Amino acid sequence: LIATTNLQAVEFPKGDYAGYLRVKSSLAGPIKNIRDQLRQVKNVLDETAGHESGQVETQDAIQVIASGDVRADVFIRDEPIQKNEAWAILLDASKSTSQFAHEVKGIGTCLAEVAKELMPAQNQWGMFTFNNSLQIIKDFEEEFNSESKARLGGIQQRNITLLPDALTVVNRALNSKPVDTRIIVVLSDGYPTGYKGIEDALVSSVKQVTKTGTFLMGLGIDSRAIEDSFTV
Repeated sequence: LIATTNLQAVEFPKGDYAGYLRVKSSLAGPIKNIRDQLRQVKNVLDETAGHESGQVETQDAIQVIASGDVRADVFIRDEPIQKNEAWAILLDASKSTSQFAHEVKGIGTCLAEVAKELMPAQNQWGMFTFNNSLQIIKDFEEEFNSESKARLGGIQQRNITLLPDALTVVNRALNSKPVDTRIIVVLSDGYPTGYKGIEDALVSSVKQVTKTGTFLMGLGIDSRAIEDSFTV
């Protein structure tokens, strides 16, 4: 997936499970609050047809009357529907965020713990970091187990910020998931570096991701520059 990008490699961070536990312990309260709030909005109301009570579906009713069928399933009503989603979480591990390494790990830990709780199928979400390479914290096909948690605790900020390239690769991986909704959450300072024209490449990458139907969300780390490229 990285062959047509400027990313140099795909790697695994050196594990630090104790580091992960320290971060998680310090954020136990916020993690619980976020999880509880998102549980309330996880289910959405959607119209479903084929019921024997509710609002009349006019076209179905006309067809039943015209055909003379003995049927009562011509109503629609709103019901809670759980959407089938896949998430990709992309964290900036470049040198430009080195002063905020603890915040990057903290937000990443919050997002991972929430995703683990809200996504019943663990193969529906993945977490990655990037600099001049792409690092796998949790691949889509992995469980969020002690090995993945250790990688999260072992994130190190270094090298350049190949944000558009990492975004392109992660979206390619995410699009292999046959789901209703695809979401990429990017945590970065919003300043890509590494080659000439990389700012324009980021704009192009964001447009391409959006065209594939993926919902893109940017979280700024000590910077509002992320708003220049991400509408949400």
